[in-house]
Amino acid sequence: MADSAEKEKLIEHLCKLSAIRLSSEEKQKLASELERIIGYVQRIQSINTEGVNPTRGGTETPLELREDKPKEPLNREDVITTAPDTFCDLFRTPPILEE
Repeated sequence: MADSAEKEKLIEHLCKLSAIRLSSEEKQKLASELERIIGYVQRIQSINTEGVNPTRGGTETPLELREDKPKEPLNREDVITTAPDTFCDLFRTPPILEE
C-alpha cells in the first residue's frame, strides 16, 4: 500500500469522508483490511482475460425482484441521536461544493 504516514493520512481522510470516528486500534485494523483488499484487486487485475467475453453478472439467471412490503418506519429520535452532527432535528453534513 504505502508507508506508515501515508496510510495514516489515507485512513484519516476516509474517516472524514464517511463522517466516522475510529479508535487507533480500529484504524490499524482498517489499514490492514484495505491492504488485503488492494492486494486481492491487484491479483484479479493480473489475470489474463483476453478472449473472455464480458458478462453482466456472475450468472445468466434473470434477476428476480422481491415484492415491496411496507414496514414500520425507524424511530426519528433514535436515528437523530446516532448522527454525528444535527441541527433542528435534521442531519447536518459537511459541504461538498466549495464556493
